[in-house]
Amino acid sequence: MKNPAKIICFLFVLLGEIKAQDLIVKKDSTEIYCKIVYVNVKSLYYTISNDPNEIKIDKSDVLRFVFDWNQKKTPTATPTPVVVQNTVSSGEFIKLLISGAVAIPTGNFGSSDVNNNQSGLAMTGWMVNAGLGLKINKNIRVLGTYFYQDNPFDASSLDAGLAIAYPGPKFTSTAGHWLVNGVFGGLHVNLPIEDSKKTAVFIQYQMGFPKFTCPPIDTRIVYMGSILSTSIGSAEAKSFAYFMGLGASFKMAEEVSFQVSANLFGARPTFVDVVSKNSSGSSTKDTFSQKINSVNISIGLLIKLD
Repeated sequence: MKNPAKIICFLFVLLGEIKAQDLIVKKDSTEIYCKIVYVNVKSLYYTISNDPNEIKIDKSDVLRFVFDWNQKKTPTATPTPVVVQNTVSSGEFIKLLISGAVAIPTGNFGSSDVNNNQSGLAMTGWMVNAGLGLKINKNIRVLGTYFYQDNPFDASSLDAGLAIAYPGPKFTSTAGHWLVNGVFGGLHVNLPIEDSKKTAVFIQYQMGFPKFTCPPIDTRIVYMGSILSTSIGSAEAKSFAYFMGLGASFKMAEEVSFQVSANLFGARPTFVDVVSKNSSGSSTKDTFSQKINSVNISIGLLIKLD
């Protein structure tokens, strides 16, 4: 058996070294015994035993840190170690999201088959999205955003389809746009990439009850010297809608990240009492539902708010 006196001396030395150390407690409850060498507004720098290299840790990951002043100086009385509770600026908790996208219609919404009464004849359009993200833990934010999407109606495909269905007359149509606008809410979840401080993959899901507007359509018909016309009025409806996707974010600076994502948008609003008229003076009112689906390829910025 080893000399007990040597073991006891060794333990006292070891305990002395531990006592002299500073302590960093991370938000995930990990404890780091170290020597804190530098602190600024956003980061801590520290060294650990037997390694002179400084290690950086973001203060956003730190719950608190403790200085042992016995290590800093030799006082005449034994001071109480100082505990510093980490405070994080509002920018760590609230971020501004601004994005724009190409909105590509899919399914029946993008179909140009005039013989299919579910066809939306929507063309590729655009979308903008702006809102705030509230941090609830390291990787999850609650989102509240304003969403606006615009898809033109394909009037030329309508004319071509009518010409095939009704040979002889010449059809000339003009039309408005399919519009969506409203407030959405949901979650944004970061999936950090190991060994990368600047890049992360994320998923998001939002839902809401936005307002939908169907396009007005006016068609002029020329046949055997006669000119006729029909018009279908615009209408508005509200409906449940979802917006979900997958993307990646790249930290450009301490306060700003660049994001790219692919998102699916879906809804099925019902438009009530849509008025149709013709040049003979007759009119009707119809009710119809339209599936509205698109793939939105988006780029944007995520900005910390101080």
